Amino acid sequence: MTEKQKNSLKDLNWEVQPDRDLWTDINSNIRFSGLPERDLPVYIEAEETKLGQRKPWVPVAVAACSIMAVASVVLSGLSLQRANQTYELQAKMVEYQQSHIALMEQQHKAVRAQFVSLIENQNTPLNTDAVNEIRATLATFDQASAQLKEALMAQPTNTRYAATLADTYQQEAELLNKIKAQATRSI
Repeated sequence: MTEKQKNSLKDLNWEVQPDRDLWTDINSNIRFSGLPERDLPVYIEAEETKLGQRKPWVPVAVAACSIMAVASVVLSGLSLQRANQTYELQAKMVEYQQSHIALMEQQHKAVRAQFVSLIENQNTPLNTDAVNEIRATLATFDQASAQLKEALMAQPTNTRYAATLADTYQQEAELLNKIKAQATRSI
């Protein structure tokens, strides 16, 4: 390209606007690009008449949307009702667990009191090492049960904590009963 041609390109007006909107022609050419030219006028005429007519699927679509809206309202109401029932059941379960734990604690205190009275009222003193070992074991049981109670207070619906606490009390009662049996044999 010569210098003269470059200068002539720079002098051209690049902001030329057409006299009319060209998009309608472009759009129709895009829509009808796959049709043979002989069918084009018939197709354009059919499309223009369809634009003025009501679509037969519109009432069905409106009815379907209405049914879906009603169904979603009903299902959400049922879901809320189910959630409320679940919360009530959880509250009853927590109440039951708390009463069960209180009962276990009463039984635990009674067994421990019997054990302490047996040890204190015994005529022959127990071995000091054995007594220290028993006290250390009881302290471990007390620490474990305290930690389980804290965890149960933090998560009252967790049934594993309540079951583990019950197992801890049961194991302690069994241990105390075994020691009690050994102590009564030695008397």
